Amino acid sequence: MPNILVISDNEVFKADLLDQISRYAPEFNIANAITNADVVVIDEKEDILHEITAKDLKTPLIFLTSQNNMPTAAWQVLEKPLFLSHLLDMIKAAINVFERSADGSLE
Repeated sequence: MPNILVISDNEVFKADLLDQISRYAPEFNIANAITNADVVVIDEKEDILHEITAKDLKTPLIFLTSQNNMPTAAWQVLEKPLFLSHLLDMIKAAINVFERSADGSLE
């Protein structure tokens, strides 16, 4: 089962999103650290996004934003408000691409 990590300063949003992921995508586990995450969802934390990419981790990063900024470091960017089905599709696609890559890279 793939492990999903959600990073957000908004604890209410994070708790709600994790609850919905658990409810509607039981095939995913909730990760508690980047070291055991297969996909990372980052909510509005561009500094964290750059910190993770600077470490050259191969983990797919999905960036959630309520602004029109599209950080290039993310594998995918999803604008808020979001539909849970779109996010789940992005997570599944990230896992699919990652698992099929020769070197564990999304490029």
